[in-house]
Amino acid sequence: RLRGNYRFHAILQTLEAEPLNRLIVRTLADIKPPKDVQYVIDIDPIDTL
Repeated sequence: RLRGNYRFHAILQTLEAEPLNRLIVRTLADIKPPKDVQYVIDIDPIDTL
């Protein structure tokens, strides 16, 4: 919990970016999060906290 908010981090690695990219795009198209939920996708993050 950080600044009153819960956080979740997932690190996904692959040798080929395109199949993972397609999976992420399809998955996010199907997800309907509550209005108070925010998600951020960071491609090639420098810091995970």
